[in-house]
Amino acid sequence: MTTAIAPVLGRVQGEIDRVFNRLFKNGDYMEPYLPSLMFDATDFTFVPTLDITENDDEFMVRVDVPGIPKENVDVQLTGDVLTISGHREKRAEKKGETYLWREQQCGKFSRMLRLPAPVLGAKVEAAHNDGVLTIRLPKLAPSVATRVMIK
Repeated sequence: MTTAIAPVLGRVQGEIDRVFNRLFKNGDYMEPYLPSLMFDATDFTFVPTLDITENDDEFMVRVDVPGIPKENVDVQLTGDVLTISGHREKRAEKKGETYLWREQQCGKFSRMLRLPAPVLGAKVEAAHNDGVLTIRLPKLAPSVATRVMIK
C-alpha cells in the first residue's frame, strides 16, 4: 500500500466506524470479549490499537499510545472488565508554521475489554514506555481439582 493511500483509507475506516457505532450502540463488534457491556463509542475521537497475549501466569495488554503522557492515561479493572481511557492533546501550530497535512489523531479514547478469565486485581501492573502502555494481569491461580465422592 502506498503512503498516499493510507490516510484516505484511515478516514474511510473512521467514517465506517461512525456509521456502525450509530447502528450498534452496544459495541458488540468492537471490543474482544465484551458482548454484554453497553457503551456509546461515538463519544470518543479515536481508538488506539492494542494486542492481548497470555502465558500460563498472566494476560498482557499492550496499547499503542504514542505522544500521550502517562498522566493522560487511566487504567481501571472492575471485575473482569479492563478499561483503558485517556486523551491526546492537539498540537498547536507554531507561529509562522502552517500544516500542509495533518494525520495525528487527538481527543478522547476508551477501550473496554472483558478478560477471558479472573485475574488478581491487587497485583495488576501498568508501565508506559516508548509510546506503549503495557498492562500485566496475573491470572487467578486455578483451584486444585478435588475428587468428590458420590454418595
